[in-house]
Amino acid sequence: MSTAALVPMGMAPATELVQASLQDGGRLLLMIAMALFLSYVLFMLGAVLLSAAADRVRSARKPSRAGALDGLRSAPGPAAERHRISA
Repeated sequence: MSTAALVPMGMAPATELVQASLQDGGRLLLMIAMALFLSYVLFMLGAVLLSAAADRVRSARKPSRAGALDGLRSAPGPAAERHRISA
């Protein structure tokens, strides 16, 4: 299917100029969109990697709390007995 249009001879250079400028504008917008997408992907990748690294550093600095809390646990005290209802 042909997309050629019949244009008077005097207007042909003007339409070619408009078409060329539209193509150049489209290419420019595509380059801007690709650059923005690439910067977004790099930012997200950096944020994930930085977050993972920060978690590793944070967990390496703190001692494990699993063993430290074992001695603090005790049997339920009188607070648990307050909620009993007797008939």
